[in-house]
Amino acid sequence: MAETNLTRAAAERIARAANAAHARLSSIKDKAEEHAAHAIQTVEVAGIATAAGYARGRYGVTKILNVPVEGLAAAALHVTGYWGAFGKYREHAHNLGDGLLAVVGSVWGAQKGQEAAQAASAPPPTSGYEPAAFPGGQQAWGWQTAQQTVAPGG
Repeated sequence: MAETNLTRAAAERIARAANAAHARLSSIKDKAEEHAAHAIQTVEVAGIATAAGYARGRYGVTKILNVPVEGLAAAALHVTGYWGAFGKYREHAHNLGDGLLAVVGSVWGAQKGQEAAQAASAPPPTSGYEPAAFPGGQQAWGWQTAQQTVAPGG
């Protein structure tokens, strides 16, 4: 066997390189764990929202004290998560609660949007505010009066 003489400087360079490689691998591991946690959060939120949406579509809306059951379940998950009832898994309770709150918010927002769309397509009221007319019959801001809107033959 050939004998190898390793100088102190060479040994220190090897040790520094090994420490740098270890630090880099630790950083990669930390980033991977962080990305995995985000992926799990996304799956939990989207999964519970999808399941609750399916249940709502399949079985209808269930309310208790005029509050959608998804909202009550979300509140329960968040409260028990804050109390520590799930121990080290409490972040998962919050994720599920967030997904249920997303369902409640989305449904409420869709209902309000439909109401606004229906109100916008409804004929204007026949009494109440009428925009000012300019000389020559031109309406202020391009609005039409109720009489112009409902006149036969357009």
